[in-house]
Amino acid sequence: MLAIAIGTGVAVVWRTRYFDSALPAAIKDFLGIEEPPTESSTETPSETSEDPTKDWKTYTNEELGFSFKYPEDWKFADLGDGWFVFGPRAGESDPDRYRPQLELGGFGGDYGYNIGFAPEDEAWLIEEKTIIIAGKTAIRTEHTNKEERRILIARVKFSEIPELILEFYPLNGDLSVFDFILSSFKFIST
Repeated sequence: MLAIAIGTGVAVVWRTRYFDSALPAAIKDFLGIEEPPTESSTETPSETSEDPTKDWKTYTNEELGFSFKYPEDWKFADLGDGWFVFGPRAGESDPDRYRPQLELGGFGGDYGYNIGFAPEDEAWLIEEKTIIIAGKTAIRTEHTNKEERRILIARVKFSEIPELILEFYPLNGDLSVFDFILSSFKFIST
């Protein structure tokens, strides 16, 4: 009886997957044990989302050492006094009526702006937060113009580069294009 119990115990132990892996291949063949499928060591490529800015144009400012991407169907116009505008209708007669639009400037001075937003007499502040763009600290604000409260303005100002200001005037409050522009921002060595 003892021999049957020991024999059954040994058979059960040897027939489990855990112990099957310890058996030599010749014994597995003799006992008729098939190799369990092994996990592949090659990784399946993870799905990556397509870069929405891959076909966009690139603006580069070598003087201040930065670049960013903007939509391929947008135009670029020099407004003078160190300000530039990017947008579908940039440079047309009344650019304030056309959205979305990105204004880039402040290259000659601070224009009286606080670190992140327009002076209190010009804007209603909605939100202000510190963000990191391409490794540099910036203040991002959202505010409305006091004269036209419906106009949302998102502004980014870099604490290390006070002469650089980005202002975005979205269409219907949609800031996603601005977020893509900011995500493409790079500082280049000069």
